[in-house]
Amino acid sequence: MRKTWWIVILLVGIIGCPSNPTLTAIKIYRVQYYENHDQHILEKWKNLAEKETKTNPTNCLGWFFLGEAYINLGEVLSKPDTMLKGAMLVKKGFDIDSLKVLKELSVNQEGYWSVFKNVTDRLIQRGEYNTAKEFLHIAIKILPTRAENYTMAGEIALEDGDTTKALTSYRKAIDLDPKNANAYADIGSIFSNRGTVDSSKHYFSKAKDLMSGNLIRLIEMIVPDRDVNETRDPVIKASIFLEDKKEAEAKKVLGEVGIGDLEPKKRLLNNLTTLRYEMGSLLFKIGLDYFKAKDSDNAIQTFKEVLELVPKHTGARFNAGLIEYQLKRYKDAETEFRTLSATKPDDYRTWFYLGAAIAQQKRYRDAIEPFEKAMEINPKNPDIYRNLALIYSKVGEKKKAVEYYKKAQELEKGVK
Repeated sequence: MRKTWWIVILLVGIIGCPSNPTLTAIKIYRVQYYENHDQHILEKWKNLAEKETKTNPTNCLGWFFLGEAYINLGEVLSKPDTMLKGAMLVKKGFDIDSLKVLKELSVNQEGYWSVFKNVTDRLIQRGEYNTAKEFLHIAIKILPTRAENYTMAGEIALEDGDTTKALTSYRKAIDLDPKNANAYADIGSIFSNRGTVDSSKHYFSKAKDLMSGNLIRLIEMIVPDRDVNETRDPVIKASIFLEDKKEAEAKKVLGEVGIGDLEPKKRLLNNLTTLRYEMGSLLFKIGLDYFKAKDSDNAIQTFKEVLELVPKHTGARFNAGLIEYQLKRYKDAETEFRTLSATKPDDYRTWFYLGAAIAQQKRYRDAIEPFEKAMEINPKNPDIYRNLALIYSKVGEKKKAVEYYKKAQELEKGVK
């Protein structure tokens, strides 16, 4: 008997509806589908289930089987929205009679939990938190001991503004899975926002240790039998290249550590990309804590760690540049903001600080273009005009200096 990624089908009786010929036929098609994975059989199953829901709209199992068919169809067609529709139909059956549907879901708890967990996560990503709550409720009913349930519950509670409930959820996640790095990180964020520095440092540190361990283990899986200190940087670079669809470059750097064939490593490298972003997000939060505490050295070091893992992290790049500017390391600040201007050209602050860093090096004419780009993006910011006025006065263009100075004054007074 074959398997799909999400369910191992078991032959079970139709609960509560032994005399319903349509449900009996659906059951036969289900067994045939899971044995043969024939899409035509799946369509027959779906059509019969649709007929059942129209004929008996209060029959919870009709909705359950229809939802299950759509989940399978979504998998076959690689259409997440079709799977989402299936989960919603299963939920409709659950709302009619949760006990009957839970009995069906218990046939393969892990598979169904995975479906509802993924749907909940997808809804959270979309910002549909109220609907996410409903699906999470079912996921918890199916497998109440999975830590991921409570990590998602924490996210939803935070969106509701209930940090106490969020903390309870995250701590429950840690109780179930003491190596849940994301739960530690999320608790750290809550304490950071509360200004409880010692607690935030504790949880952030724990999360960082766990993620670092996961990172090392994954790198060792990609390049076994080599010192991770030698392989770490090349493997991370390979992951970045692969993310950017630069397979030749990825293959080249892996070749430096004895891996000649990229293809078998792609799945692990993609997993590493996910972990890079998770760790980058965590380190960024830690960096912000240092920044708030005016610990510039640790802040900039942490932001640079983020950029080693996620070179496109615009927040880390901006803050690194800002700290360099505050420390009067204007050349380094220029480098950061110039790099950022290529990846985030629509943020006036990038151009503003690029111009400011250049101007501080007394390269006044070079500073004009960045400030003018900042002005194009945000034409109502008086600080931009004031800086342009100063620069034009420095290069001897008094007329333009006066023009921009007056514009700055008008904007400050609210004159259009």
